[in-house]
Amino acid sequence: MAANWSLSYPVDSPACEKHPNPLQLIEEMTRNADSVQQDVLTRILTRNAQTEYLKGFNLDGTTDRETFKSKIPIVTYDDLQPLIRRIADGDRSPILTAQPISEFINSSGTSGGEPKLIPCIKEESDSRLLLWSFLTPLINLMYTQILCGLYEREHVLQVGATFASSLIRVIRFLQLEWHLLAHDIRTGSFNPKVTDVSIRERMTQVMRPNPELADFIARECAKDSWEGIIIKIWPNTKFIKTVVTGSMAQYIPTLDYYSGGLPLASLMYASSECYFGINLNPMCKPSEVSYTIMPNMAYFEFLPHEPNSPELTQPEPVDLANVEIDKNTK
Repeated sequence: MAANWSLSYPVDSPACEKHPNPLQLIEEMTRNADSVQQDVLTRILTRNAQTEYLKGFNLDGTTDRETFKSKIPIVTYDDLQPLIRRIADGDRSPILTAQPISEFINSSGTSGGEPKLIPCIKEESDSRLLLWSFLTPLINLMYTQILCGLYEREHVLQVGATFASSLIRVIRFLQLEWHLLAHDIRTGSFNPKVTDVSIRERMTQVMRPNPELADFIARECAKDSWEGIIIKIWPNTKFIKTVVTGSMAQYIPTLDYYSGGLPLASLMYASSECYFGINLNPMCKPSEVSYTIMPNMAYFEFLPHEPNSPELTQPEPVDLANVEIDKNTK
């Protein structure tokens, strides 16, 4: 059950004003994870008490954890799909949320299975956009950003994308389009295929003829081997910032090849449904990555996983604060 930042510690809230040090705020929230989680649950249930979904379980306005656990079943996406389909087909009644659904997000499907349609309210969308603005994600065609990165190659300290697969696509884009990029740098002109007026106006402040840089790019990119291409093009890069856990782990050898073995920093743990946590030791090896779950981002429950337990046994869900070390959950 996801919650946006405004449910507990909104970015512009007094809580954040009192805690200008983000690390201190993280410490306080994680030390008080159980109370933060109860607050998140209370706000979710209060805000959505009159929705069709919650009214069907006769909560009668109660928001305590015990009642929630006893009356609200654990469900899968397939259980909710008929309700989601009604929303997608235009039903504007409060089905799952009291606030209108502003958009749908297609899950990446990287956890296995087909992508899912995730309904999203405006506040959640704003929170996502704010977080993306912090992380400056890369999109598939990064022509303008790559061009700026080439002009400022000596000042680039990190290279990254949200997911490892996205970063591989950026490198692939550079392989395919370096001729155009080198041409624009050599002549100081901007590719006419980029038609956005605001981008073109801003790029006039960046573009300048630089034949020496264009020759360097052409020389490096024309080579048969692209091993270490990242540190060749951006020699002061300290690390690669991207998610390399889960299904993204398959790209680690490729990133090592392109980066010349630079450290891989996997900063956060997220899904299409919500953002879960952050890596407090981002420079660790990919095999040693662990994430600190941020209790204000959603209400979390975990199912104990015992490989040898009977399949028909339904374990009781465990709250975030009660997850035990060395115990398997899902």
